[in-house]
This record gives sequence, C-alpha cells and structure tokens, in this order.
Amino acid sequence: MISARDRAVLAHFDRLVVSYSGGKDSTACLLWALETGLPVRVIWADTGNELPETPEYMRYIEGALGVSIETLYDAERNFQANVRRRGMWPIPGKCAVSAANKRDGFARYLKATATPQSALLILGQRREESASRAALPDFSPIVRSGLPCYRPILDWTLHDVFTYLSAAGIRAHPAYAKGRSRVGCVWCVNSRDADIVRDNMLYPERCAELRALRAEIGLSSIPAGVGQDELWDAVPVCKYEAVHCE
Repeated sequence: MISARDRAVLAHFDRLVVSYSGGKDSTACLLWALETGLPVRVIWADTGNELPETPEYMRYIEGALGVSIETLYDAERNFQANVRRRGMWPIPGKCAVSAANKRDGFARYLKATATPQSALLILGQRREESASRAALPDFSPIVRSGLPCYRPILDWTLHDVFTYLSAAGIRAHPAYAKGRSRVGCVWCVNSRDADIVRDNMLYPERCAELRALRAEIGLSSIPAGVGQDELWDAVPVCKYEAVHCE
C-alpha cells in the first residue's frame, strides 16, 4: 500500500524509525515501513504503566515480522516517577508522562544513538481519532524528536487499519479482544469511565498499585465519578475477529 505520495516523501530519506506502541495504528505503520524496503528501526517507549500483555505482544511482533524492537525506558521519568514528582495525576492536555517518555525521551534516545537526519520518523496518527489530529499534516519537516516525520496512515479509517493487519496475517494486540479501544497505559489519561472500570477488572493487581499511588499523593482511590460496576461490559466481544484477536 505504498502510494505515490509515500514515494515522493520517501525519496528524500534512506532509513525509517517507527515509533511503536503495540497498538493497531503503530503496527500498521510498522507493516507499511517494512513494505517500503528501506532499513527500519523500531522503538518502543515503555512508560512503566503499559498493559501487562504488551511485552508478550512485542515478542510476537518480533517473531512474526522479523524485527528487533528497541525498548526505551527511563526509571527517573516513568509514569510513577512523574506522578510523584509533580504530585498530580495526568489529565488530558497535560500528560507529563507522554511528554517525558514518548516525546522528550524519544528525542534524547535518538540523539544518544546518533540517529542521522537522513532518517524519517514514522508516526501512527489518524485524522479520525480527534480534532487535533485531523489538523495534522502528513509530513512535518521536524518535530520535537529532532527528526522529520511522516504519518502514512493519517487518512486511513479504523476499518482500513484492521483490514491491513488481517491481510498480512498479523494479530492485533489482545487488549482489543477484551473490550479496550486503545493500547496504552492502564487507567490512561484518555480513558472513559467504562474503560477505567474495565481496567479495574482486567488488571486488578496493577490497578491496586495505581490506587496506592493516588493515595500517596493525596487523591481518591479512583478518578472522581467512576466505579459503578454496571459500566462493565460483562462479555467483551472483539469486533475485529478477522484480525485474529486473542
């Protein structure tokens, strides 16, 4: 699925760096990157609060696609360290965890590994996800990582993404089959009330740790207004069975 627009951008670069999370969009981007034929680096920014299934899924992707995923982890700037240092829980628009790990940390890591400017950063952002992403350009000459970036699936729909994964015979992250709409942190800053309740049932040990962390900085055990068991979907059904969700 390499388009004419893709080729026009790729003509100026000799290698790709994929910002990988294990989610459907970044997996589609990784498949796309491999399809270009250019050398590909794959980097995962581990926030320290990832879904428990994610490390195993990373190993699956490494085996299925023949890639090596570099793990970027900074104990001094991870989720827990950021919450303790700031004394506040991440809120939409002010998620220091994302900034510290997935933006600033990425920039530090690329610089430390002497990544040349001939490399193109690949990001799995799509217009239909939010109003802010709808306004993004597909190509940016430079982003805060220090590299030019390209968003090859910016105009793809959710259906396009899962169809692409299915055609390649690649399973999606198992969290989708459990009712989650995205892959990221447990009790993610972008979680809806039902997502928080779902996480509490899917990952009780991790959520107990998060409740303790909230208490440590003087917050209620769970975000305000959340906790009604009836929000839980008793039988989460994967809408994308063709992707071989587990």
